[in-house]
Amino acid sequence: MIGSPSDAIEAIADGLEAGGITMSSSAVGISGLRGVDSQTARRCTEAFSALDGRVAGQDAALALRVALGLREAERLERPEIEIVWTGPEARGPLVRPTAVVIEEMLKGVRDAGEVLIIGYSLTAGPQSGMTKIIELLNAASRKRAVVTCILHRDEDEQNRANLLGAWDADAVKPRLLTWDPPPDFPYTKLHAKAVVVDRLEALVTSANLTAHGLQSNLELGLRVRGPQAQAIALRFDHLIASNVLKEWSDDY
Repeated sequence: MIGSPSDAIEAIADGLEAGGITMSSSAVGISGLRGVDSQTARRCTEAFSALDGRVAGQDAALALRVALGLREAERLERPEIEIVWTGPEARGPLVRPTAVVIEEMLKGVRDAGEVLIIGYSLTAGPQSGMTKIIELLNAASRKRAVVTCILHRDEDEQNRANLLGAWDADAVKPRLLTWDPPPDFPYTKLHAKAVVVDRLEALVTSANLTAHGLQSNLELGLRVRGPQAQAIALRFDHLIASNVLKEWSDDY
C-alpha cells in the first residue's frame, strides 16, 4: 500500500479494530470507509489477500499504524511528494484525482490560515467540479483564512465573473488579482496552475479549474508538503509587492 494516503490508511486501521471491515472484506466494502478512495481500497484487498489469512485484523491494524508513524517521521526529515492526476482509471501505481486532492488540501486549512489559488481558466457550473472546491474556499474564509486568487484576465473576464458569481454572499470575498502582460508580447498569458495552503503544502498541476481539467482531460501534477510551498507563496508575494500582479476589481 505504498503511496496510499495517510488518512485512508488510518481509516482502514480504525475499521479493522472496530470490526467495520475484516481481512477478507471486498474493495467495495473497504471503500465505504470515510476517506478511502476506490484505488486505495483495491490495493488494500490485494495486500490482505496476499497474506492468505496468516495475519489477524488487529495485528494488521497495528502494523498499519506503525507504518504511519514511520511515514510521519520520514516526512519531518524531507518533503513529501505525491503524484496527482486527472485521467482514465487504470491499474498501476496509485495516483489520486486532482479534485480529490484539492478538496483534501482545502479541508485542512487552519483557522486564520491562508489559501493561494493560481489559475488560467476557471468555471463554476454544477458540472465543472468546482462547486465543492468553492464551497471549501468559502468555509476557509469563514474560519478567517485569507483567500487569494490570481487568475488569467481572459477577454470577457469570465474567470472573475465565474468565481465571484459562485461565491457565498455571507462569506468574505477572496482577494482577486491578475497580470497584465507587456503589450510587446500579445500572446503572453498567466498560465500557471497551483494551490498553496498555509504555506505548508502546494499542488502544482497542468489542470485548469474546469470540468475538463478536473474530470476528463489527462492532467498531471505534484503535491508537495515542505518548504517548497513557502517558496511558491513568497514568489507570488514578491510579484504582488512589485505591482506585477494587480488587484482585479470592477475598475480593472
